[in-house]
Amino acid sequence: MNPKAVISVISISVAFSAAGEKMTLSCERVPFSRQILESSLWNASAQSAVDEGGRGYVSVSPGGFITEYINADAEHYLLSGDTLVFRGYTRGRSLGALVDSVTPLFRFPVVPGDSATRAYIVSGSVDGVPMFRERGEVSVSAVRRGRFVFAPGDTVPAVLVHERRNCLSFTKTDSAGVENTEDFWRWYAPDARIPFAIQLTRSGDRSPRLFVPDAYEGPEYDAAVGVADEERRRDVLAAAQISSGNGGICVTLGELPGVEADVYIIDVPGNIYGRTVQPLDDARNEFHIPTSGLGHGSYLLVISLGGEPPLVEKRALVL
Repeated sequence: MNPKAVISVISISVAFSAAGEKMTLSCERVPFSRQILESSLWNASAQSAVDEGGRGYVSVSPGGFITEYINADAEHYLLSGDTLVFRGYTRGRSLGALVDSVTPLFRFPVVPGDSATRAYIVSGSVDGVPMFRERGEVSVSAVRRGRFVFAPGDTVPAVLVHERRNCLSFTKTDSAGVENTEDFWRWYAPDARIPFAIQLTRSGDRSPRLFVPDAYEGPEYDAAVGVADEERRRDVLAAAQISSGNGGICVTLGELPGVEADVYIIDVPGNIYGRTVQPLDDARNEFHIPTSGLGHGSYLLVISLGGEPPLVEKRALVL
């Protein structure tokens, strides 16, 4: 008997309320390939439907308990302030597991580049009878920003987060243990606390599965905002914050969903250093440019915003 498949009902009371946030994952589509996951454009409309009548949702209760429920299986988390905490999982009605201690994963808002690795221990039972223990490691990384396409004209800025669990499960009769690995890819909209799409691969079923809503159910995002609003883009440029330290320059820009910023340093001969391009989808967007390898002298810091017309601001730097 695979202990990963014998997991008892989690001993947490999760009472959902109509006042709690909820995202319905009603459609299973052909999963994204590794190549697409490594890109910044995730076009779900190009992935054919496997099942359009799925029973899935992600929900957060007023008490902060988060459940990602897909068919009969669920992952359980707790939102403690701005921190997401891993609590356990269930498989069906009678099988589940509970993490024995607090296992924080990351903090909101999600910022690309953030990562954490935590050790955890799980106690599992079947119908309330202790059956196994599991020790493992969970690693979480906010991979990148990008665009998630539900349908032509229905595009949402998002951050992709990858969670991997590696663990070893023991039963009373199996002291050698069974190794398991699970991967979860989750897409978060700006300022969201629950993902709007999930791709997962669980041990025992090596085929990835992708679950999405029929259409985005959250706040509306206009992909053209900032492109048509030149005055707003100029305000963001004027309010750019520049600081130095830790061997580099940090440029902080405000929120402009749908607009990309291009930030870099240029020397007198025209050589470009530390070029960073990313969308301004968060309330606070930071661009880090290392300068430790540059010689002393005069440079220009260039900040360019997409749109029509493109806007460029240059500021003198002396290193």
